[in-house]
Amino acid sequence: MEGPDRRTLIRAAIAVLGPAAATGVGLAIGELRTTAAALAYILAVLAVAAVGGLVPGIVASVLSFLGLNYFFTPTRRTFSVAKSDDLIALAVFLSVGVVVSGLVALERSQRLRAERRELESRTLHAISSRLLGDGDLDDALAELAGTLRRLLGLARSEVRVDDPRGEPLVVVDGESAGGSVVRVPLTGARGDLGELILEPGTTPVGEAEHRVASIFARQTAAAIERRDLEHEAREARLAIETNRLRRAILSAVSHDFRTPLASIKAAITALMSARDSPGALPLEKEESGELLSTALEETERLERLVANLLDLTRIRSGAIAPERSRVVLDDLIEDVMAGLRNSFGDRRVTMGIRPGLPPLDVDPVQIGQVLGNVLENAAKFTPSGSEIRLNASAWHGSVELRVVDRGPGIEEAAREKVFDEFYRAGDGRAAGTGLGLAVAKALVRANGGDIWIEGTAGGGTTVAIRLPAAVGARA
Repeated sequence: MEGPDRRTLIRAAIAVLGPAAATGVGLAIGELRTTAAALAYILAVLAVAAVGGLVPGIVASVLSFLGLNYFFTPTRRTFSVAKSDDLIALAVFLSVGVVVSGLVALERSQRLRAERRELESRTLHAISSRLLGDGDLDDALAELAGTLRRLLGLARSEVRVDDPRGEPLVVVDGESAGGSVVRVPLTGARGDLGELILEPGTTPVGEAEHRVASIFARQTAAAIERRDLEHEAREARLAIETNRLRRAILSAVSHDFRTPLASIKAAITALMSARDSPGALPLEKEESGELLSTALEETERLERLVANLLDLTRIRSGAIAPERSRVVLDDLIEDVMAGLRNSFGDRRVTMGIRPGLPPLDVDPVQIGQVLGNVLENAAKFTPSGSEIRLNASAWHGSVELRVVDRGPGIEEAAREKVFDEFYRAGDGRAAGTGLGLAVAKALVRANGGDIWIEGTAGGGTTVAIRLPAAVGARA
């Protein structure tokens, strides 16, 4: 036997057993102890009302009245009453029992309602948090369906969320018994978003259950709408950022790519004209070598621009994944300087590398690109004939590099902005895309390091880079 029948039998048993126990206690005390027996019956009524509710409490009051009359009121072992005073006392006892049962049952009902509302509030908050979180919507709706089925005692609960772009999302918890269902719409500010389909179990869906389901439906609809609005806002921000990036890339292609391409084309055209044009004087070895050097230099410059743009795309998509290994700093600097041999012109590059530096724990390709961007940036702003200095020293389990130039310097208020994409210090007319330092910062952070700008005594800019040393390595 399940459901309400079983609960009814339990409550009936409590209503009978309480007075029966009080009768046994009273008889054990003695049939002449009427007052003690009455107190035992009152205690039994209180216990039954507290456990079973109003109806079992009233039944227990009536049974206690009958037991007190039969066993403890003269004439005993009959339901007749010898004295009118005893009759009045029995009537007062019955009235007190009924009133006490009602009060206790009312308190019990209010306590149960408060506990149920607290449970509903906690559950509703948990479901709303899941719906508004970054988790999977299917999982959140599955939790909602399961919670409704358990909370309302349903045989089956179904959550259906409409999708104007495709098939509706349907999540089901429980097994259908083929009975009638109650439909509660998921109504939000934009209209109906779907519905809750509730199939009752052994008890019907009453007004209280429908109220709870309606609250869940409203909150679920609001959470879904907020989730959709946040998704739309993210898409709008992404579209704006994509357009900004597209315009910046077009600007870079139209200006910064055109210059090296024009230089490469001019060098190759001069070489081909000297070789193929009739009557043209052959180029001297030095002249041809200079043209080839120019083409190579501009090709390398173009290669770095393309690398920065590609890295920017990878940064946007979160696809930066360093392949870290033990890297000797001297070897890394040597490789970087070899790739930048044509970028410094007549600027001097001096080194201040402390001896015995520990190896780095970094991706050599990515950090090589960082150093290349920073050094090329320093050459861009350093006046002709000036010095660029590269210093390196150990610092608390890491290695710090400082690239010092003698350019115009960067105001303190702009030292963070120079790491923003497409930002150019000064008047913004300097050559370059404004990507070098932005990409450098992303790559350094991906390798567990840090990068920042410092003031330079005597004028200029110092770019400081802190990189992690290999584990177990000592300076």
